[in-house]
Amino acid sequence: MGARFRSWWQKITKNPVRYLVIVFLVVLIILSILGYTFNWDWTGFGPYISPPHSKDSDFQRGKTLWDWLQLLFIPAILTLGAVWLTRRQNHDREIAEDTHQQAALQDYIDKMSELLLEKHLRQSKKDDEVRNIARLLTLAVLDQINPSRKRILLRFLQESGLINKDDTIVELNSAGLSEADLHNASLKGANLTQSDLRRANLHNADLTDTDLTNADLTNAVLNYANLTGADLRYANLTNANLTNANLSEAKLKDVIGITVQELEKQAKSLQGATMPDGKMYSASSGA
Repeated sequence: MGARFRSWWQKITKNPVRYLVIVFLVVLIILSILGYTFNWDWTGFGPYISPPHSKDSDFQRGKTLWDWLQLLFIPAILTLGAVWLTRRQNHDREIAEDTHQQAALQDYIDKMSELLLEKHLRQSKKDDEVRNIARLLTLAVLDQINPSRKRILLRFLQESGLINKDDTIVELNSAGLSEADLHNASLKGANLTQSDLRRANLHNADLTDTDLTNADLTNAVLNYANLTGADLRYANLTNANLTNANLSEAKLKDVIGITVQELEKQAKSLQGATMPDGKMYSASSGA
């Protein structure tokens, strides 16, 4: 019963205008029926009354709540219509924007696939023009797509072998990855040096041996993330959530925005990690 009520309430809050109109019409129908059945004068459906002057030949009802409701009916309909139209336009804009983003991402993947298959991007040298084109395409599309699509893009780059830290083909330094939804993402051994990951969701992400030097992780969610062996030197961890994160053997030298005490309190493990002061952490002796 509770689940059914929650489902019903979610439907109402999702489209309140529709349900308000339905409730309004149902109330009017009930009042009409009851007014005729029990002769309720205040509904406007009561019996006819005599005219005030004998010369009048027509009978008429007195002014009732129903008459005043008629004065409000048209403005109410116009208001509800305007609200519905606004919501419809917003919904159409959201659909159009979503379609645009999906088209932009698909176009990016198509162009990158062409660079991989026809321009041999994977075999290119560091200063080859094809690498510059790939990076520019990546930076441009990241500014157009939403957080969940940024996850798809990174997965494409990772599985295509383009962001491996040992042989980085597409560099993501200064890339617009803020607020990216990367929960449960596998970014093992990726090069995310100097990446903008502010407010990114990296919950339970696999960041084993990932290069995050100089990355901006302000307000990032890193709880339950696997950061074993990750390079976080000079990274900004201000207000980052590292609850139950595995930081074993991580390089934390000169990280900013977080104290040793906070690291010890939040992290699941710091065994073998290089701490902000450059010293090795050990569970027996502390930092």
